[in-house]
Amino acid sequence: MTHIDGKLLDAIGRLWYRGKGLSAPVETVLMSPPKIRGWQRGEQLAWDEVYTCVRQDLYAFDAHVYEALDFYCPIPSCDCAEVNLHFEPVHPDGARSPGHVNVHLAGRIRLEPETHGDLTRLEQLWAAFCQRHPRYLERLSHRDTLIKATGERLVGPATAEPKVGRNDPCPCGSRKKYKKCCGA
Repeated sequence: MTHIDGKLLDAIGRLWYRGKGLSAPVETVLMSPPKIRGWQRGEQLAWDEVYTCVRQDLYAFDAHVYEALDFYCPIPSCDCAEVNLHFEPVHPDGARSPGHVNVHLAGRIRLEPETHGDLTRLEQLWAAFCQRHPRYLERLSHRDTLIKATGERLVGPATAEPKVGRNDPCPCGSRKKYKKCCGA
């Protein structure tokens, strides 16, 4: 059985929008950025929170289905270049997230399982994601660029916030210390 890669699936999604006489989600957001409910400055943004998609990126293993959700730093001036790819159960009946994969856009990958026992499932999901998206770095880099392009309007101008200390968590949401991330 051959698999259709993610780039082709995305192209089919764009055709679906055109067939309905609608603008593609990316074009719509570039014209007028959405209001993200519950999002606060300092948190990463999920791609699907900003750019609604035609399809979910789903992976089935055993009796469970997981959705891949990619999270980005929306701050245009931040050069952390990291994406957090979470695998969340679609129907959490007994299933829980096995963790996430931290992808540095330079190519470094770090698997972060919720527990030691989740590592195998996280590795399986990551392998399935890489099979569906063989050029995943290109895909994630493109999405990072788009999130940052709309980030200024989403985040808005900085207000008089307290200064971030070197050892404080980075306000971009990467979960690193400021000195190891945006303050480097």
